[in-house]
Amino acid sequence: MKIRSVFSLFAALFMLISAFADRLVPGNVPQQPTDPAETAVSAPFGQTEGADENALPSAETELLITETESEQNGARPASAESVVVSAIEKNAVEAALSAGKPEVFPLTGMYSRPIEANENVVFEYTVRRRGYLSLIASTTDLEADFAGEGTLVVSLLQRYSSTGGAENDSVRFLTCVMYEADTIPQNGNSAGVEAGEYVVVITAVGAGISKPAVRVDFVQDASYEVEPNDAFTRYTRILPGVPIKGSSGSKALPDEDCFLFVSDSPGYAVFSFEHPKLALPSVTWLVSLCSSDGTVLYNKSVRGSDGSFVSPMVGIGAGEFFITVRSHVYCPDDYTINLNLTASDCFETEPNDGAELAYVLEPGVAVGASMSERSGGADRDFFVLRAGSAGGISVSFASEYGGTDIDSRRLTLTDSSGTVLFREVISGGTRRFDTPVIGVPAGDYYIVVDNEGLRLDTAVYTIEADFDDSKAYEKEPNDSVGTATELSRAAAVTGSLTRLDAQTDVDYYRIELSKPCDLKVRFSQERGAGDNEVFRLTLTDSSGEPLVPILADGSRLTDSFGTELTYFSVAASESEREHVWYSLEAGTYYVRVGSGTFFSDSAYSISYTF
Repeated sequence: MKIRSVFSLFAALFMLISAFADRLVPGNVPQQPTDPAETAVSAPFGQTEGADENALPSAETELLITETESEQNGARPASAESVVVSAIEKNAVEAALSAGKPEVFPLTGMYSRPIEANENVVFEYTVRRRGYLSLIASTTDLEADFAGEGTLVVSLLQRYSSTGGAENDSVRFLTCVMYEADTIPQNGNSAGVEAGEYVVVITAVGAGISKPAVRVDFVQDASYEVEPNDAFTRYTRILPGVPIKGSSGSKALPDEDCFLFVSDSPGYAVFSFEHPKLALPSVTWLVSLCSSDGTVLYNKSVRGSDGSFVSPMVGIGAGEFFITVRSHVYCPDDYTINLNLTASDCFETEPNDGAELAYVLEPGVAVGASMSERSGGADRDFFVLRAGSAGGISVSFASEYGGTDIDSRRLTLTDSSGTVLFREVISGGTRRFDTPVIGVPAGDYYIVVDNEGLRLDTAVYTIEADFDDSKAYEKEPNDSVGTATELSRAAAVTGSLTRLDAQTDVDYYRIELSKPCDLKVRFSQERGAGDNEVFRLTLTDSSGEPLVPILADGSRLTDSFGTELTYFSVAASESEREHVWYSLEAGTYYVRVGSGTFFSDSAYSISYTF
């Protein structure tokens, strides 16, 4: 489209809306048109006998859907409690859907009288049923003299009360059909309407048109969106299990459709978005699920060639939510949305993308969740486990079904200050993953599931956190002498080594010797197969410097090549072993437990005597 034509279109729409609104001002009584083609004939839908074949009769029908006053005025209810779906409305919608093909009421034959340049031909209608008005236009009758200049614009406007009163004193634009003489004609456009008064304006922009071809139909269809629904304050209601259709507005003015639904209890939402599969591959719609404050919980860019899709399970609480459809590239075909809600006390509640919004976990209770697409980055799910005392935390991750082995999700455990205690990347083919038991002091601990730098996997997963305070555990983070866990004489403490991405954990334990002695450290683990070295125990002084163990005969510990060692090794096959450091002076020492040649995250127990 030429740029000047776009500007001409906007100017024409502004002028016709302003001019028509001016006609509604008290005292400005519009003159009766003298052209029969401009006369609105009062007749029921489909009644054309005896009328001018070029005239557009008005629509008079029964009221099918009873809307609440707030919905008629486009006002969004103040709270979920004020949203009431009456039984008559729901039954009427379901009856219309079960009736099969919607009934079509032609309002006119083709309008084909000449239109001068920038002339507005105005027709008015009264609609008393919910459905949609279809604007159909053609450029086949445009004369060659106007090729590249004349533009046929057919606009649909709605009368409404700007003050909320009974009188309709303003008009607002709903949609339009626009064709240039040098473009290929396309199908018409539709706009969902409720009972009310509507205006169709036929305009010739840039040059006169000798033989325009315009037709207006009303289609009774209670399952169609109601325009204008382009904001959270002007929406169309959608009921779970009741499909609703919509369209993308005009080619020149992209549309946004907002659909309100109400969730009575926590659970999750799943919706499908169906549309004809188009040859056009470019992004045609942006479909989003939002909370009432505008927070995007899920969105997806839909290409015309993609066909239909079903959203993942999106956890929601009780309240009001919106599904929005924003057109990027105009598509004249309808789309259909079908929403389903499932109540659940064990599913995450979005948005839980930060520590302050974390979903609270109860020990031993599995919670469902999913990663969903977001603009500017994928979803991040935060869960919090509140430990009232020192103990051990373990986390189980399970996927609903196994996918490919491509890395897709990352599991992280942090304390309230953000210090990472555990982190592991989980592939899409992993059905279950269990962390070791991680000893921690009392406090809040956060489990984060994200896919930073990884492939997005929207399969449902479950998170379960367990907490054990039946025995003494190390207190992570204890990765340095400054954060070491205190050991008491003869009192065993349970610990484990965890993964931190490509690195592995180390654990430090503090020991106070009140006199010179031989230090005996008892270390036990779950017995494994083979003699591979899985742990190393190192004794350091108060500054953290490793000490070479002195043996009973006064010699230093060495390997088979005579090289001095600063650590004792523990093999996988050793379930329990006592290591002795001889002839130590009184003072503060630290035992460092680290990985051997091979890594093991199995729990171990450590204690000392002298």
